[in-house]
Amino acid sequence: MSSDVSTRVKTLARESFEDLFLRRGTPLRTEAAVAAYFATGGSPDADGVLWAVDYEAAHELLPDYFQKFLAEMGTDMFNAAMLDDLMTLVTEHFEEADSQVTDRRTVPILNVRDILTEFSKQRSEDYIVFFKPPVIDQRIINQAALFSMTANPRTSIDEWFGRHPDLYWKVIIPAECKREFRDKLDQANINHRTLFPGLDGIARWLKEHYKPSRSQRT
Repeated sequence: MSSDVSTRVKTLARESFEDLFLRRGTPLRTEAAVAAYFATGGSPDADGVLWAVDYEAAHELLPDYFQKFLAEMGTDMFNAAMLDDLMTLVTEHFEEADSQVTDRRTVPILNVRDILTEFSKQRSEDYIVFFKPPVIDQRIINQAALFSMTANPRTSIDEWFGRHPDLYWKVIIPAECKREFRDKLDQANINHRTLFPGLDGIARWLKEHYKPSRSQRT
């Protein structure tokens, strides 16, 4: 892939939106459509941004024992329980050779922050970890949630990608297209009502659905 940053930043045109996110006649690309929904929110005067990341290539920059752990588990994606187990093994290797490995079937949710903090101690060079969060709410399922975290909490995602331009595409949604794109996603059943099940999600969807457009307000 080209390392030219300019070739990896694209402005999304109206005619490209459905091809990328809705793909008529084919199954909906849920993860991309959900990401597009959130990118079309916020200020109506600001562009939206989508980051399309090659997480498999990003994980190739992890420390060797992290990669070995993924290979042993037969997957290319971490989850919270795996991270907990991995950090137990790391602690065993470097500090307590006789400690017990935690049960792979469970993970204390509040320990995830401690786990990721420990990651930053294992390698001087920053790296990024993608993982599936614990399913503690229906929203996580509906949103096809996936979290990312840099090893160094002081390093921003933008800064890390700037050093690894081959790992991502940045797609800009022009501000003037955001309302139109969000309406199309709503027609495909990607909206607050489905992504945030419950009264608050329905209320937010109704408020947005019946909100007058700019032309109607002037």
